[in-house]
Amino acid sequence: MAATPISLWAPNPSTGERGTAIKFDSNEKGSIVYANGRSIFIKNLDTLESISYTGHVKPTTVAKFSPSGFYVASGDSTGTVRVWDIAGDEQILKVEVKAISGKINDLAWDSENGGKRIIAVGEGRERFGHAFTIDGGNSVGEIAGHSKPITSVCVRSVRPFRAVTASDDTTLAFFNGTPYKFSKTIRTHSRFVQAVEYAKDGSLFASGGSDSKLFIYDGSTGDTICQLGTDDGNEKHSGTIYSIGWSQSHPSSLASFSADGKVMKWDASTQKHVTTWKLADSPTPEQQLVGGRWLEGNRLVALAYNGDLTILDDRQAEPVKTIYSCQKGIIGAAKCPKDSGVFVGDHSGRVFHYSNEGVCKPVASSSSSNIIGLSTSQDKVLSISMDDSVREINPSEVAYNVNVAVPLPSQAKDISARSTDNVTLVVTSDEARLIESGNSLTTIPLDYSATACAISPKFAAIGAADGKVYIYETTSKALKKLKTLTNNTSTITSISINHDQKYLAVGEQNGKIMIMRSLMIQNSI
Repeated sequence: MAATPISLWAPNPSTGERGTAIKFDSNEKGSIVYANGRSIFIKNLDTLESISYTGHVKPTTVAKFSPSGFYVASGDSTGTVRVWDIAGDEQILKVEVKAISGKINDLAWDSENGGKRIIAVGEGRERFGHAFTIDGGNSVGEIAGHSKPITSVCVRSVRPFRAVTASDDTTLAFFNGTPYKFSKTIRTHSRFVQAVEYAKDGSLFASGGSDSKLFIYDGSTGDTICQLGTDDGNEKHSGTIYSIGWSQSHPSSLASFSADGKVMKWDASTQKHVTTWKLADSPTPEQQLVGGRWLEGNRLVALAYNGDLTILDDRQAEPVKTIYSCQKGIIGAAKCPKDSGVFVGDHSGRVFHYSNEGVCKPVASSSSSNIIGLSTSQDKVLSISMDDSVREINPSEVAYNVNVAVPLPSQAKDISARSTDNVTLVVTSDEARLIESGNSLTTIPLDYSATACAISPKFAAIGAADGKVYIYETTSKALKKLKTLTNNTSTITSISINHDQKYLAVGEQNGKIMIMRSLMIQNSI
């Protein structure tokens, strides 16, 4: 019987290298589209319903909805842009274009007939940008005028079409179109320009950069109108401005998102500051804002470096909610006691609790070290990480028990807890240890290099680097060696004992999974 997926709990956007603006997009349905790993995700910020696209073979970097809403254009680290259909379930590829020779930093659609042309920009050798049609990938002009990689691009949504690019060379380039032809260089910033964005009606565009400055320009001519924040005392950014978002319903309203942890709303018609949301008093590097969008209506979304998405309403002083999820590779998971969801740890060191409905919450006082494994006992969830300790999570509070931390002599390799009581097996490379309620029961040295483990009411199984599985009896809360299984041919990476102890599943480094009929019999299915 084949397993059928019920739902997808999508990760939050990847934020990559520090000092890099993260580009993502939104639509009128309240969904955002963004890159993480080698996939593109579309997540509804209200229902959390998500879909994924896995057509790229290299790490993805950016994705944008077409004006029609029927397509998504996505770019990756090799300079490849793929345009694919989201109207149906098959995600049919419309066109693939090798736009530049390096990473795609940003994409912009024009608005003609729901989107006929795309400009892709980023890092390259021969060029830093390329404009092309989605019907065949034919060139529609030349994106030139910069001496360093292009960080951002926007296209005017009304005729006559215009395009603007921002670059690490501290300048903006203004283009007439179509076909797109370089018109002039705009030199307003003194450091990297991180974001450029047109207002919905095309009358204005804005730019923000690493110099913490925000400028407004005429959308048709590219002439500089003003710098925002020069006459408002302290009402200006003190960190890099990574993103700009214009209101979809009020053409003169825009928001800026900065590494100083602030989202600021501005009125371009009066050139005045309107309000500030301070998402962190003294933002840590993880709390710095590296991206943002003005959603439909009055809502905005701000992206922190740690992947947290904060929803704002421009009529409210406080954030509406924060959407959490894993952002990096998952390396540990454990089902909650009493079937109340699942705990998941990723490479960032954070641990999250997902409810059965997919609502995610971070575990308080998470370890700063990478999580190695998680396991569920009778009423607790246990974790091991690179800080050489075993820690305990209280599922009802979604928080670590700060009073429980069992030190280990070296880094743990795996952890397995019994659901019938609070006895937990932890293995390092050269020892196995039984723990109960924060106390060590017994420890035995190992004459092999342990890599994985599993425990049940009667037995324990420890996998080794030599491909062998060692079986122990655990009925007396001690470890008594019974036998060695030699069926496997490569390093053991994962072990599981089923609930009635009739089967043992063993995963190997070579990708094979072997099922044993009994812990006492070596025959495999």
